Amino acid sequence: MTSILNTLGLGAPSPAAYSDASAVAGQQKQAVAGLQGTLASMSTALMAATSMGFPAQYVNELKQKIADGTSLLTQAATMGPAALQAKTSALESEFAAFQFRSTQNQYNTQVADQQNIINIVEARVTEVKADTTTSPALIAEYDALLIAAKEAKQTLMASPPVYTSPTAASGSSPAYIIPTVLSPSEIQNRLDALDTKKEKETGGGTNFSRLYASIQRWTKVHLIVYLFYITIFCSMILGGIIISNAYAEAESGAVLNRLFYFVYGAIAYPIALIYACIPGMPTSILKPMTAWPGKTPYWSAGLFPLYQRVPVITIPAGGSTETPDIEQTGGNLLSMFTSAKKAAAKAAGIAIEAEADLTTSSNGVDTFTKESVVKNKDGSIQRSNEIQPVGIVQRLFSFVIVDSKNPAPYQATNRNTLLYASGTFLVGNLLFLIRYGLI
Repeated sequence: MTSILNTLGLGAPSPAAYSDASAVAGQQKQAVAGLQGTLASMSTALMAATSMGFPAQYVNELKQKIADGTSLLTQAATMGPAALQAKTSALESEFAAFQFRSTQNQYNTQVADQQNIINIVEARVTEVKADTTTSPALIAEYDALLIAAKEAKQTLMASPPVYTSPTAASGSSPAYIIPTVLSPSEIQNRLDALDTKKEKETGGGTNFSRLYASIQRWTKVHLIVYLFYITIFCSMILGGIIISNAYAEAESGAVLNRLFYFVYGAIAYPIALIYACIPGMPTSILKPMTAWPGKTPYWSAGLFPLYQRVPVITIPAGGSTETPDIEQTGGNLLSMFTSAKKAAAKAAGIAIEAEADLTTSSNGVDTFTKESVVKNKDGSIQRSNEIQPVGIVQRLFSFVIVDSKNPAPYQATNRNTLLYASGTFLVGNLLFLIRYGLI
């Protein structure tokens, strides 16, 4: 009977088949993870190559390898683990060879630059020694700088990069180490400082051309790099602020969810910045600027919406909420009773009207009154439950749920500020991407 069922394809499945399928699935998952790790390493290498000014041919070659790896990842679902692993290994070998070539190019360039700066220092030392007005102490400083420059080159020459296969290195990527030595720009700065000392000895004035060149070198070597990292860090913080504030109402009862959105916004900060800059519909074709703030959320919590400031409803005196006048009756008891009844009815109507103006929000557990400022047609405040933060802690970590139809003036101002900040950092990121050739 069992053989007949098996012949018809109705027999019980083999436990070994399940085991084999599970093993294949595990191998496939491992192969995909390896490919993803390789792509991550390639992306990091691309950013480093562009920031360090590698030649365009190396950057373009690395971009092509990343494109090949991405294409392979999209085909992973239709490939067996063995075939996928073979192609991933080939890609890793190509990447290792690329890393060696790019590192060799960087090394050769650094050695050539070191020799150039040595030539400059040697020529200057010769000039200084020929000048009989130069003090022995200053000549000794020039000699020390020349020795330091030559030692830097000697250190480089003693440790050239050597190719290391991916399997022999730690992890899946080859290891290359170029010694850290005194850079040509640092040597030039020290030479400029000595030349300034020389001018002071001879009574000369400040050399502005040399000062300008020194500022240019510092800007190129240090300032741009500092600005790059500062821009990235601030953009990540701003991305977390945008997304966590955008979900403050929806997640008003779950602080961990708001924390998740903050982290998510920080990681995916380019998306958050773009989202905050998306315009809405302008009030008129002739007024395109009214399309903003658009999608920008209200900036209720300065840094992170940790806890809620629940606004207290207040009804200011004046306007439609003023106390109704009681009709003067000259002491007639019946008239006084009638007037009081009318006043009570009018006050009840005002209360109902004010209650109708209120908007609330619910997180599924509690219901909160939204912060709003309702104005009369003449611009005077009819009703306000505005509660601004007090102190730095409230400004950074507390929030309110804003009534988007009747926002408080300070909330509108904060929202515009968030829009301007988002636009500024979005442009800053685009400029750095262009600067480093990533777009």
